[in-house]
Amino acid sequence: MLDRDKALELWDRNTKRNGSEKLSPEAKARGRRPLKPDAGEILKPSADQLKTLIMGLPEDQIPGLDVSRERREHYNAEIARLDALAKRRELISADEVRTEASRLARQVRDLLIIIPSRNAAKLATMQDAEAIRALLDGEITSALRGLANA
Repeated sequence: MLDRDKALELWDRNTKRNGSEKLSPEAKARGRRPLKPDAGEILKPSADQLKTLIMGLPEDQIPGLDVSRERREHYNAEIARLDALAKRRELISADEVRTEASRLARQVRDLLIIIPSRNAAKLATMQDAEAIRALLDGEITSALRGLANA
């Protein structure tokens, strides 16, 4: 037995409304089932994964075709926006940020480590604590300014 009203409701919810769907000859013979979507979609789960997910949902929680299409279009638009930002270099990958931060950290370390060996002879002859502080302060400031300009 078939619930006619429920079947019509599900049909309306899960079919295209603009009449532009493409039908394969086999689908026409079976009764208006649209072709599979393009294979170019990004991050498509496997059919088994989708089937497992859908079979685990109660019927009232399975989104309709229109809702699913809206979500897909939304995420495709978001991916296109992120691609455009990346091409304009307004968005960079986390790997690039890590690489640049690591490079700067190494540069800071190298500039600070060289201060004692570069100034050891001067410091050995100095007696005045204020002069030693001023020399070290000047060296550290110089190193940091060099990084800021890099």
